[in-house]
Parts: sequence; structure tokens; C-alpha cells
Amino acid sequence: PNYSEALFLLGNMALLEEQLDEAVGYFERATKVLPRQFYFWHTLALAYHQKEERELSERAARRALDCAGSPQEEEMARAALRQTANPNRDRR
Repeated sequence: PNYSEALFLLGNMALLEEQLDEAVGYFERATKVLPRQFYFWHTLALAYHQKEERELSERAARRALDCAGSPQEEEMARAALRQTANPNRDRR
């Protein structure tokens, strides 16, 4: 239960199987185990966005921005924030 990478992979598998609630649960657990991992937060933000959980998506995207370790990660987090700010944008 404390293997953050395994939780992240299980979340991705759940996304592929269109089990969005389960995926979010795995991503949330991964962020609790390893809270400074950028891509956990970024993926969680996008999953929340798919669930139309705007506030949670924005919070996760801001955490991703806080954890970004490169200009590319910063831009990805900003893109997630822009996507959250525009609820009519395509969901991924």
C-alpha cells in the first residue's frame, strides 16, 4: 500500500479501463505516499478534470506547479490550470 509508483500505475490502468473513481483513488493515495512528485499531482489534476471536479482539479494542478522541477513541468502544470479554468475545454 505504500508503493507510490505502483499506486500511480494502478491509477493509469484504471483510467485505461474507464474506471475514473478508482483511478482518482489510486492517484490520491500516491500523492499521500510521495507528496512532492510532480507527475502524481499533474495526473490527479487531469483525472479530477475528467470527473468535472473543478476545484479539486485546480488544487491538484497548483500542487503540481509547486512540485515542478523543470520549466517543462511548470508549463504542464500551467496548462492543467488553464484547462481547469476553462471547463468547456476538451477533457483528457
